[in-house]
Amino acid sequence: MAVYVDPIFVWPTARLIGQALRVATRNKGQWCHMWCDVGDEAELHRIAKVVGMKRGWFQDKVRFPHYDLVPSRRVKAIKAGAVEMDYRTWKMNQIANL
Repeated sequence: MAVYVDPIFVWPTARLIGQALRVATRNKGQWCHMWCDVGDEAELHRIAKVVGMKRGWFQDKVRFPHYDLVPSRRVKAIKAGAVEMDYRTWKMNQIANL
């Protein structure tokens, strides 16, 4: 089991509101996701804490449970043990291992 980060991508700020818009504006619309294998949530939250994320920023009511990371926190997450992987590749691996 592991914690993963996908590549940095750019969100069009015109589609964002509230806190997402403020974060995107400070980071030129760049961020990524950090998530984990099922059953490894403790490690996900541990790495999130190491990189300075608040537990309240965890998004568990969406398509897949994750944290949004800005580029500087992505670097810290990798140093803390997160694995670089595209979400679609991870999902296909999950399906293949069923």
